[in-house]
Amino acid sequence: MGCAHESQTIANALIPKKSKGTSCLVHARGNRVGIYLVKDGVVHFATIRSVAEGDYQKQFLDEYDKFLEYALKYSATKEEPIKNVLVCGEFEYAKESVEAIMGSHDSIRNVKLSNVWTNILKIEKETPCIGFEDSLALAGPIGAALSDVT
Repeated sequence: MGCAHESQTIANALIPKKSKGTSCLVHARGNRVGIYLVKDGVVHFATIRSVAEGDYQKQFLDEYDKFLEYALKYSATKEEPIKNVLVCGEFEYAKESVEAIMGSHDSIRNVKLSNVWTNILKIEKETPCIGFEDSLALAGPIGAALSDVT
């Protein structure tokens, strides 16, 4: 196995195989947040910001707005807009990120906590032994494992 960028391993876990279109992935943690623009399963742009103590949502939205400005200017177009925002990471901060986007961006309606098992199992038929809240932090390792098999 070679090296894989964390942003791409997360995309490997969250974006369904053979998926087409443009998505935004948010990897939220207490001390930093990563935001990734993914087209047809491949990360085209990634930004990471350190988050200091204080208002997490305000700091997150500041970086998210910069990300959207870049994405709309250089990557996402009106013909191919961002179709969804998938959020993973530490549950508390992932939840805050979803709430921040939903509270401030009327045009983006498909924002949700992600399913890290998307490319591994059918959640309706199989129950993983790890709870949903804990699984959100495993997107990187799961995607890295998928990078080695796909």
